[in-house]
Amino acid sequence: MHLHRKGPLVPAAEYVGPSDDLILEQAYLVARGVRPLAIIGNCGDDPGELQEVATRLKILAGGTAIHYVVPALREGRMTYGYACHAWAIDLLRWALSDECPENQRHRIIGLLLAYSPQEIQRFDEQGCGEAFISWLPPPASSSQPSCISDNLETRAPGVL
Repeated sequence: MHLHRKGPLVPAAEYVGPSDDLILEQAYLVARGVRPLAIIGNCGDDPGELQEVATRLKILAGGTAIHYVVPALREGRMTYGYACHAWAIDLLRWALSDECPENQRHRIIGLLLAYSPQEIQRFDEQGCGEAFISWLPPPASSSQPSCISDNLETRAPGVL
């Protein structure tokens, strides 16, 4: 039994990546101009694995979107998906590099994924989603997270 309907077949027991339906949907959204870029997932940097991922993306897109596989933030990992133009892939590659300032990385990726400027601004204002609560392991023992700070200045308006 194989998982894929198209492309190089991988036995279902060995495959752990995104479904064909998810990949087809992302290719469709990029090809129709809903967003400039779709990030589908990450994989290792093994040449055989990269070839399988790239071939699968190419076949499933059917020429409607440009597939890409670029280095991810974490060493030894690759990020893959679809883009509408080569410039979007170049911009993502730069955003995922050490050369890109951290505060710009999230903004660039947000724009490439078609988030609104207002949503990106809100994300910035909330400190990349971490402004409301700090989660750290409690002192001396358990590794369970606990809330150790609650700053009234960082709460959303109207929250007590």
